[in-house]
Amino acid sequence: MHGYLLKIKSKLLFILISIFYIIGTYIYFELINQIDQKLTVNGIYLEFGHANLLLIELFLICLIVTIINIVLILVKRKQINKACH
Repeated sequence: MHGYLLKIKSKLLFILISIFYIIGTYIYFELINQIDQKLTVNGIYLEFGHANLLLIELFLICLIVTIINIVLILVKRKQINKACH
């Protein structure tokens, strides 16, 4: 993904992909949460701790990593643009 985002010339496309990356992370964890709730209703329990605290912490870590990845790509893009000019 890094290579593809570094090659994109359009700033708008880069922003859209970055937004979809963050939204995709949210949807992924919302899906996990929904599956956990459906399994609980059917008597299958997955232990994520009190109030799914572990799941929330995992989501926050993934969200932080997502934001760090986007920032690193922005920095690399800026360095590449400086080198070209």
